[in-house]
Amino acid sequence: MSGLCLGIFLSSVLVAVTQAPPSEGGVLLAVHEEASLELQAFWDPCKESKYGLFERTKAIASIQPVHETNLYLASSFQAFLPEHRVEVGQVWKVKEEAVLPFLRQLHPGATAHLHHGSPGSTGARACLRAINATKAEVLIRAHAEFRIEDEIFFTPAQFEGRLVLDQETGMVDSFRLFLPSRNTNVDINVGSVDSSGPFPESRSYEADIGWVPRLEVTSGPSLPPHWVDSISLEKARSRLRAPFYAFAKIDWMPFESAVQESIDLGLPLHLIILFGCLDDESC
Repeated sequence: MSGLCLGIFLSSVLVAVTQAPPSEGGVLLAVHEEASLELQAFWDPCKESKYGLFERTKAIASIQPVHETNLYLASSFQAFLPEHRVEVGQVWKVKEEAVLPFLRQLHPGATAHLHHGSPGSTGARACLRAINATKAEVLIRAHAEFRIEDEIFFTPAQFEGRLVLDQETGMVDSFRLFLPSRNTNVDINVGSVDSSGPFPESRSYEADIGWVPRLEVTSGPSLPPHWVDSISLEKARSRLRAPFYAFAKIDWMPFESAVQESIDLGLPLHLIILFGCLDDESC
């Protein structure tokens, strides 16, 4: 079920991802105070899992969004935007609570504090990916999870957001916050009281990893504008990934290229074999 990732890199080759400082030559993104947008919520059950824990856990097996639709006002979208001017490709930090109103349309237990205790990978970032004369697209990456019940934690790999803003009117054209659908994109931890061990009433946890095809809030499909200045989605995703993970600053290369580079430079290779994906809060 799970894909096998193979990463090969030279131990001495590191490339830092740097962000340009705020520039007065960029654009100032702002949502008009009267803007609003209705979003629909979708939550598919887990389609595949490694150990069947998703299917055996009643609170998760047939879960549905708590609100099928919800209306959001300007302040909810403004929370993703910087106070200063930005240029295409520039990344900024977003308050980790910005995603919570949207995720609580899915479940009231949404939290930006991940239970596995990895503070370096919490929070959210945004990037101005594209603009034209009237529109702007902001790409968002956020890490959050759902505390379904007291000892049931549902941890998505990440949430990706796309906000398209009309720069002339300040209205929000479209918005989508979703779990990217790829094999093994959600982790579940289910706790229980263990009375059999030497420590009475101690907690033990079962864990599983699986694939949820659709988990999102969205305004629905929209026609993509023609951009006059943009960076690719992959480049924007790479820039958003870097603040969360030190390995994202490494200059990765294909195996064949790495072997030749190792021979040419006389440097050793480091090989990493993973069950699942590395840039992922679910595994």
